[in-house]
Amino acid sequence: DRSATFRGRRAIQSYWQAQIAGKQKNIRFRHVLGDMVVDSEQRKAVVKWMAEFDNYRFAAHGDRPTEKRVRFVQLAVLHFSKETNQIIFLEEYKQSTSDKRYAWPSLETSEDRLQAMFRMEPTAFEDPGRPCQCECCGQNFTSRNGLFTH
Repeated sequence: DRSATFRGRRAIQSYWQAQIAGKQKNIRFRHVLGDMVVDSEQRKAVVKWMAEFDNYRFAAHGDRPTEKRVRFVQLAVLHFSKETNQIIFLEEYKQSTSDKRYAWPSLETSEDRLQAMFRMEPTAFEDPGRPCQCECCGQNFTSRNGLFTH
């Protein structure tokens, strides 16, 4: 499902088996506890986590699968059934950090630093990034973080 929404236990299980169990190996995971929100009246939760793993892509026509190390931050909205407390609707969003342009920390990084990095606070990264210029007014900035706050 390209929209990353899965309705019903069968759809969630099928997604999990095909995408997670079927393609990911050597998984490292960290739940970001400070960003979890639970609404017991509406039976919903919003959770955030970091993960890194080897992702296997299976090519068409019998070609050999390719492997890529993936790192990302992901957020999910979970809806729970009233009867069984099981997830009945899953909606996922992610920010990939596999690209070399991201300087995300290891999963062992402190909670405070993680929060600063997720919010792209200018002082959160050791490498401030490349200088850039605002296309609207021409003002120069030492990094894209500075430009974004402008």
